[in-house]
Amino acid sequence: MGFPQREFNEGIAPEKSWRAAYESIQALHPSLPALDEDPLRPMEWEELVGNLLKALERAHRSLIQRETQLAGLRDHTDSLLMTSDDRTLARLSVQYLQKGYGFPEVLLALEELDTRDVRAYWSMEDGPFPKQGEILWSIEEIHGSLLSEILQGKRLPEKTTCEAVSRTALPHPSRITPAYYDILIPLPSRRRLGASQVGLLAVRLNGDEEEHSGLHLELEGIAYSLAASLENHRLQRDIMKAQRLREDLLRSLGHALIAVDRDGRVIAFNKAAVHWFGVDAGDVIGSSMDNLPESLRPMTRRLDSVITREKDQLSWEGDIKPAGGPPRPVSISANLLRDESGRPYGAVAVAADLSDVKTMEKQIRQLDRLAAVGRFTTAIAHEIKNPLTGIATGVEYLRRSFAEDASEQKDIQFISNEIQRLNRIIQDLFNLSHPRELIIEKVNPTQLVEESIKSIRADFEEKHVKIETHFDKKCRSVNADADRMRQVLINLLKNAAEASSEGQIVSVKTRLAGTQQVEIEVRDQGSGLTPEQSERLFEPFFTTKPGGTGLGLYICHGIVQHHGGRMVVESQPGEGSTFHVYLPAAGPR
Repeated sequence: MGFPQREFNEGIAPEKSWRAAYESIQALHPSLPALDEDPLRPMEWEELVGNLLKALERAHRSLIQRETQLAGLRDHTDSLLMTSDDRTLARLSVQYLQKGYGFPEVLLALEELDTRDVRAYWSMEDGPFPKQGEILWSIEEIHGSLLSEILQGKRLPEKTTCEAVSRTALPHPSRITPAYYDILIPLPSRRRLGASQVGLLAVRLNGDEEEHSGLHLELEGIAYSLAASLENHRLQRDIMKAQRLREDLLRSLGHALIAVDRDGRVIAFNKAAVHWFGVDAGDVIGSSMDNLPESLRPMTRRLDSVITREKDQLSWEGDIKPAGGPPRPVSISANLLRDESGRPYGAVAVAADLSDVKTMEKQIRQLDRLAAVGRFTTAIAHEIKNPLTGIATGVEYLRRSFAEDASEQKDIQFISNEIQRLNRIIQDLFNLSHPRELIIEKVNPTQLVEESIKSIRADFEEKHVKIETHFDKKCRSVNADADRMRQVLINLLKNAAEASSEGQIVSVKTRLAGTQQVEIEVRDQGSGLTPEQSERLFEPFFTTKPGGTGLGLYICHGIVQHHGGRMVVESQPGEGSTFHVYLPAAGPR
């Protein structure tokens, strides 16, 4: 390269202007050599200008690269704004750093929140395209490594030299050292207790480190921003997870739950409350609890009380009437909600259905009564039966002392009937407290019904009630205690006769129910039962007959259950009653 000789021959002033321009450029590019104090010859100026042009070319390439990086950063930022997943965020960040800056290899190691394992994301050159991926390192794999120490907050060691490691091999914790990666930057944690770092950014540079002056500070800024973004993503994920857990808990809770803020606006109304009260949650959330249906008043009153009085807890037991159903016993617990400063911000009320509890309490009371009956029966059964036997004998002698058509016979028959009733009561009580073991044998159900009818036919004839039988010839035998099942059928037939009026019909049927059960049906045309009576019919001491003990059907129901069967009743007021006895069928005939 040549310069005009005239400028160099005109003296020192032109050289001073060239020297000043060169030194100004050198201040921007320290890599350019300094000028000596002595005047320069033309050939020396050519060399310096050549160096200057090279520096400007490098600066131009660096400027183009920086513009490319900024464009990639804008694209990367747009991608980050569209993702809410921390793993996607980490993967995109690694890809951006590797491709945007042209690094041979970038690795981002992040500690998992729950397991303390480490998930590593990497991107490296592999021919014309970068090789990318992620891998999970267990806490055992990273134990004792520099990565483990960095995550615990220890300082980075000085850069050393080591043997070359293949860049195409999968990353491994042992490879994360200053000897392999040119830049190691910890990602600081700002939120996690007991943890110093979120993870680590590791970068291999391409070329002389001098070409990347200032890059470390730039990557530190990116790493710190990335750490904050990752923690925000994880925090958002934890919040969403906690919200889903809260929603799942509210949805799966079998008790009705209503929560309100301090102004009485509904902020929670769970699935059970929707089911109980027939109100859609979307219709009540945000509305005042004063506008809720009347059926919710027991709950809203307690909510209002704890808010108004700032009482931490209030309990109440009573009945509420759900939508489309009978009243049910509930226990309502209302609690004041306080924030971290202890200031009330609302209240929550939970209504627990006590129907099963009340049923169990009732059963326990019945069992207590039965136990008392058992003790009573054991103590005095013989004391009562013996005098009754003597009285019955005396009444029989008294009957014989009068003529058959004497008017006294009617009174004597009344006394005899009452003695028999007392005997039945005592026997029922004794059977209740001392049930005997079943003697199971193969029994023909048709024969069982016929024998039972024969035993009680006099009762039907006395009331002029007819009996009709329908026996299924395909009906199989049953495995049963014949004596105990006759007791059941006689009781059902006797009740049917007592419920029937003169001229009415009682029908008895046997048939195969399915393939494994035999059904015996007893139907009368009496006055029938109300739904409430039908529901309680097999309870001990419940009776619909004047003078009844309420033990007959209870005992029969228990006998059938001990056989592995079941007894059900169908009845409507004015339409008679039908009793179905289902027993396990024996093997094929």
